[in-house]
Amino acid sequence: MQRAVMEIDGPMGIESSARMSWNEICAHKQFRNRWVALDGCRYDDATRLPAEGTVIDADDDLAELCSRMKRENQHFCTILYCEATRQRTISRH
Repeated sequence: MQRAVMEIDGPMGIESSARMSWNEICAHKQFRNRWVALDGCRYDDATRLPAEGTVIDADDDLAELCSRMKRENQHFCTILYCEATRQRTISRH
């Protein structure tokens, strides 16, 4: 289990408050093929797919990520699986 920690000038090179497009998030090797918790997730009106958001956490294990979000009172985040071929929404806390 690896946790993505968003730090200013951290190993991922992005700030914790950086909004990214969904395509940028999925292209980032730190998030690809992992569950990603987003704050302020915005969806495209035409496609109904995620368009952008702020990554607050990521994990290989969905249950672990959900537990962490609950402990950290992140009840309004959106959790998505980030893969190159398709996108799916799993949970909205």
